[in-house]
Amino acid sequence: MDRKPQPSLLGLGRLVRPHLGLLVASIVLLSLHALTTGGYAYLVGPLLRFIYTGGETTGSRMAGILGSLGWQPGGDPARLTAAMALLIITLVVVKGTSFFGGSYLVVLASQRIEHRIRLDLYSHLLRISFVRMSELPRGDVVSRFVQDVSAFKFAITHGVTNLVRDALQIVVLTTLAISLDPVLGVIALAVLPVTSFVILRLGARLRSRRRKAFDAYGDLAGTVDQTTAALPVIRTFKAEAHAQLRFTALSEAILSRNLRAWGIQIFSSPIMELLGAVALAGTLWYAGYRIGSGSLAPEEFVSFFAAVFLLYHPVKTMGEASNHVQNGLGALDRLRQVLEIPTEEPDGPDAIDVKQIDQGIRFEGVGFSYGSEAVLDDVSFEVKAGETLALAGASGAGKTTVAMMLLRLIEPEAGRITIDGKDLRQISRASLRDAFALVTQEPVLLHDTIQANISFGLPAELGQVEAAARAAGAHGFISGLPEGYLTSVGEAGSRLSGGERQRICIARALLRNPPALILDEATAAVDSATEVEIAASLQELMRGRTSLLISHRLSTVRRADRIVVLDRGKVVAQGTFDDLVREPGPFQRIFHDQLSVNGVGTGDEGE
Repeated sequence: MDRKPQPSLLGLGRLVRPHLGLLVASIVLLSLHALTTGGYAYLVGPLLRFIYTGGETTGSRMAGILGSLGWQPGGDPARLTAAMALLIITLVVVKGTSFFGGSYLVVLASQRIEHRIRLDLYSHLLRISFVRMSELPRGDVVSRFVQDVSAFKFAITHGVTNLVRDALQIVVLTTLAISLDPVLGVIALAVLPVTSFVILRLGARLRSRRRKAFDAYGDLAGTVDQTTAALPVIRTFKAEAHAQLRFTALSEAILSRNLRAWGIQIFSSPIMELLGAVALAGTLWYAGYRIGSGSLAPEEFVSFFAAVFLLYHPVKTMGEASNHVQNGLGALDRLRQVLEIPTEEPDGPDAIDVKQIDQGIRFEGVGFSYGSEAVLDDVSFEVKAGETLALAGASGAGKTTVAMMLLRLIEPEAGRITIDGKDLRQISRASLRDAFALVTQEPVLLHDTIQANISFGLPAELGQVEAAARAAGAHGFISGLPEGYLTSVGEAGSRLSGGERQRICIARALLRNPPALILDEATAAVDSATEVEIAASLQELMRGRTSLLISHRLSTVRRADRIVVLDRGKVVAQGTFDDLVREPGPFQRIFHDQLSVNGVGTGDEGE
């Protein structure tokens, strides 16, 4: 069941909660940094008066400050100089140390959050419902793993850190300004509500723009991924210009959306500066009047002015920090979209394990639809234990859907599937998938060594891997490679031929030694000569196992003990190869061209 989307701030709270201790410690340190900043402003006025009056402290705040340092009127000037130097150095050390410590703790927390997000995303990706997998274009998924996660981390390290630091400084300096002179404080700080309103409005617009820009980056990444895979076809059909136009349009969309987002982000800085200048001008005007009338001491104004002047920077940068946070929340929205895609339902507490297949597999009135399109309709057939059954049919007949159901990647919407009389929904997915080995049309290889690709998650020794490779007819070509079984296959097996890649996949299936086997168009991606070469490997793989063959090749389906013919999601014929090939019907229609060219029962296809 789909979960209702939750606000990004709540999602942010869940991510931050495990690292709350680090963040609280960083806030304490950044608070100390803010207090030392206020200390600068507080000291500057009395220090200037002390210097310009030749050490006169009577009636000033400087008397109390210097008294705390051990200074008495008429005392040793050298001692005073040393005390003042010590005070300044202490403030600098405390200010710098607290800033470093507070900032580093935020960075540490953000890096751990980024790590946690990546792990959660990948873990969720591995468990996403197979039906919903089509909602995730590969390039867009990569973009979310890299760009969106990075944007969210940047929002914490630069946005949240600066936001907290600036907010604390604003609180400290505002308190100091008002305590020094309430009237002047109100005039100087009257602009803060306006700046807060501007920050919120611009931030909301920026978040929307950034989210659209991230979506455009995902589309662009998907196009690059598709282009890389389809490059031979693009060049063969001389479609480079069309591909370039499509890429240019996507890149221009990113350009447009980024310019709009940056326009908002950059616009916030001069707006903050203008508002600050208005407040500063009003303050200076009123302060000049107060000093002229004698109601405001010059040193009080200097401290006040220092506080307001120091306040100006965090008010300005707070808008920039808010922009970073909005960027991160926009990225978090996209990350949450992936995390909210439903995963496979967990097995029930009464789930049973299947170790072997003693009786067989039965499909009983099975139905399934993708949306409003029916893929399987009242499908019923049986695969006896140890039997090889072929599923034949035109493209889109529902053959691969049958295979996915056997692995519980897809659940039937009607009817049921049983193994030895037990409903598949009662069998644990782990044991069910241990019972099957799958060899698909497109060999699935990791960018890793041949040994790692054959073992593929199993704790197998090299001797076991070699034995499986020999049985699959792969040991010969592997031994001829420079590094043997430690040779890297390249991206998606690009360093190997199609037949070599498929033999490695067959060796992988043999190593698992499962009781059942699914060959989904396992020879469709190789030519006829290569198919003949790997036929012995396939026979070795199927020996003694309950096997399901899915193929559109006549030479493949004729190896089966029985054949089930699917057409538009329905079973339209069943029987042996000899029975079906002699009778006019759907089987002959599907394989008409191959039968016409090669003759019935020859097994030579010439494809």
